[in-house]
Amino acid sequence: MPKKKKTELESAELKYQTLIDKRDAFNEEARVYRDERNALNEEKKDLIDEMSELKEERNKFVEEMRGHKNSRNEYQKQARDLIEHKRKRGVKMRPNLADEIGALRTDVSTLEIKQQTTTLTLDEENKLLTTLREKINEAKRLEELLKEQESILFDVKEIDESIDNLFKKADEEHALVVALSDKSQKVHEKYIVIVNEISHLINEANKKHEAFLKSREQADYYHQRAVEMLKKILSVKKEKRDEWKRAMRVIEMQNMAVKKALDDEDKLRKVADEALEKLLKKGKIEIG
Repeated sequence: MPKKKKTELESAELKYQTLIDKRDAFNEEARVYRDERNALNEEKKDLIDEMSELKEERNKFVEEMRGHKNSRNEYQKQARDLIEHKRKRGVKMRPNLADEIGALRTDVSTLEIKQQTTTLTLDEENKLLTTLREKINEAKRLEELLKEQESILFDVKEIDESIDNLFKKADEEHALVVALSDKSQKVHEKYIVIVNEISHLINEANKKHEAFLKSREQADYYHQRAVEMLKKILSVKKEKRDEWKRAMRVIEMQNMAVKKALDDEDKLRKVADEALEKLLKKGKIEIG
């Protein structure tokens, strides 16, 4: 049996349903891409919050490290200043000063004994006394210098202790700097990992968004075609409806004509019956 050929309306309705199905399929595809995009954005939002926390923690370590670094540098500066002060004071130091003073005291004793035990001329005695005074004065001068030098040595000892203490404090501060630097570096590495993850999520979310826009564009395209097809279907249906109305009008007019004809036939039959009755009664027959 040959396949029945579809009418224009059936073809249009079939095409309309096909367009609707395609539109719905692309809308569903767009919905999936939108949900995936939104999920990626939510994940990105959570990572941004985590990244902010890591950044704050890293900055806290860096700020604390900066404080210890400044303290370390200050201790080192103070130590270097003391070393320079020690160096300048050390220039005045005179080695074997006590031996020189001892030698002078020996010379003074020798000259005093010579003055007391040796017969000298007036000129020789004057020279000896002059030499004696010079050595006594030199010995006194060196003794004062020795006192000053001993004071310097005491100061230098204190300076050395201060320098050692400052370098010790500087080393302690440096150890804290290194520890905090390690902590901040570890946090920074986590921070960079999250930054890369966020960058990846942004790229993926952008891809999903582009796919969403394309699917929605396709859905809009098929929706517009479906709307146009629906207009065509409605137009065909209206045309068929108008045609049906015209046909019904013709049928109605025909029915009215038949009814009228039947009414006339009934009237004729009634007249005929009356005439027949008069004939039977031998009366006059009138037709009119």
